[in-house]
Amino acid sequence: MRRRGHLRGHFLLLPDLASLGPEERFATLFDRLMRAGAERDSATVASLSPLAVEAYARLDSVDADTRFHAGLIAIQIGNFPGAHALADTLEARDPGHLFGPILVGALARLEGDTAADRQALVAFRSRADTELARPDRPEYVEHQQLLAEVRQAAETQ
Repeated sequence: MRRRGHLRGHFLLLPDLASLGPEERFATLFDRLMRAGAERDSATVASLSPLAVEAYARLDSVDADTRFHAGLIAIQIGNFPGAHALADTLEARDPGHLFGPILVGALARLEGDTAADRQALVAFRSRADTELARPDRPEYVEHQQLLAEVRQAAETQ
């Protein structure tokens, strides 16, 4: 059964979230939230973000990619302290991972902290070659376009 809700002129079609496992539930909500954000559909963001935050909290284990996604959700809903905490945890649990400086840099730009943004780009640039060559980082393939954009920004700063 699919859940239908009319939000801001769009029909929101989601699978029955209760029928999904925790990881699939979070991934489904994340994908829909990112689409809504790109479409500037604040009603969908407002209605789904609490569900996504709850789905994240229910996960048994979290990898760098999932933590990154949760950080992007936190940024999108204006929870900058939560996004900072996720970035710090990502850095502590997966040192060297490229998603740490990406989150830190995004937050720095939103907060107007040019020094922190520069530091994040330097950290990204110093890690990029080694990290992107790692075969155990399939999440980098999923985020290939974002990584290329950040790499270009890091090289031109």
